[in-house]
Amino acid sequence: MKSRLMKISSLFLAGVVMFSACEDDDKGTVNGDIVGTWKLVELSGTYTRTVDTEAPISHYGQWNLAEAILGAQAPLALQKFITHNNGDVMTGFPIVSSNNSDALAAAGISMTLVTQDASSEGEGATYTLTGSYPTIRTDLDACRTAAAVAAIEDQGKYWVDWGYPGDVVNSGALVPDPGNFMIQRDPQITGEQVLPPFHDGSAIVTLGTNGAPDVANLGFLDRDSHSDRHQEIGTTWSEANDRVVSAVFELPVDATTGAFGLTGTPAAEGYVMQAALAPWGGYLTWYAFNIVAQTSLQAADVKNPLGDLDGDGALTPTDMIIFMHADNLAGGGGATALGMPFALLVKSTDADGVPLAAPVPVDDSAGDIDASGGAATMAAGGKLTYVIQQGTCFNVDETIDFNAKFERVAE
Repeated sequence: MKSRLMKISSLFLAGVVMFSACEDDDKGTVNGDIVGTWKLVELSGTYTRTVDTEAPISHYGQWNLAEAILGAQAPLALQKFITHNNGDVMTGFPIVSSNNSDALAAAGISMTLVTQDASSEGEGATYTLTGSYPTIRTDLDACRTAAAVAAIEDQGKYWVDWGYPGDVVNSGALVPDPGNFMIQRDPQITGEQVLPPFHDGSAIVTLGTNGAPDVANLGFLDRDSHSDRHQEIGTTWSEANDRVVSAVFELPVDATTGAFGLTGTPAAEGYVMQAALAPWGGYLTWYAFNIVAQTSLQAADVKNPLGDLDGDGALTPTDMIIFMHADNLAGGGGATALGMPFALLVKSTDADGVPLAAPVPVDDSAGDIDASGGAATMAAGGKLTYVIQQGTCFNVDETIDFNAKFERVAE
């Protein structure tokens, strides 16, 4: 069912939809050079998704060792990564994807387009598209997606208008003027049709070295999975069949820092970086986590509660660091609820044992935490690796701007 597919899944798919026809009276056909049999050899697309939700949706990550190390206190390590509001561009989008013939073959994609001629000028002609296309299926229970290859056997009507005289000049070279290209689903065909209708696509047919038309470049904007823009192509919106459901189970990870961010390669795990974590190289480390967690725990300690020690009107990790500093100077031997001595987390004296005027948080971001030896190895600290929690499913509106290249099949 379409609602359980991520239609964008097929960046190759839509290229397929660009079957069209040309008009060339010299060739003795109504629709011209586009009439014939074609195979898809290149496909590119720009995918844009916006969130369509009534209430904000937040996506969380968890330290990958939280359950093993923290047990019942694992919720302390939960981190909110991002919140999507209605109308927001989905994280990681727009996505631009480009696939040449080798990439299509590697993905197991093979599609053949047959464009028949129209009976008279202005009449719709039949196209068929058969083969296999890539798609992404969404498991709505687990909010996970997986790539798949599905069979396609579509048939519909197409029109092409070559009403633009002459060629256009592009960087000094003559380029054929594109024709307006449109397709509609054939009402006589039952069952699901993969290709969406459109009325404002473009078609360019170019000649090969032998002077015969051998390449067709087709472009169109897919709007039938956008709850507002679908009306531009004259379709009736079906929440059950047209809605795209997206799942956040990966977020961009910066290749340099290894941390989740706004840009990067999507991944399910990475580090957490925030400006507030500057004392620890910007990373959420074991030392930083202890201080942050202890801030809320100490604030709730009825015997020795944390106060607003820096006078900024709020209880923050800065107050906790000042608290630890005072304990260190007093020889209190304090430790966090997770067993880390204050003296390891905050430097309070210089090399000669002279008290520092201000505490210095110890930066343990040089490496990853080593939990193999329990408390003994964890005492050295290190960066924490976070994983995206079970994906969050939510509705999105999607458009896909496709451009496809077909080569004529010799008959």
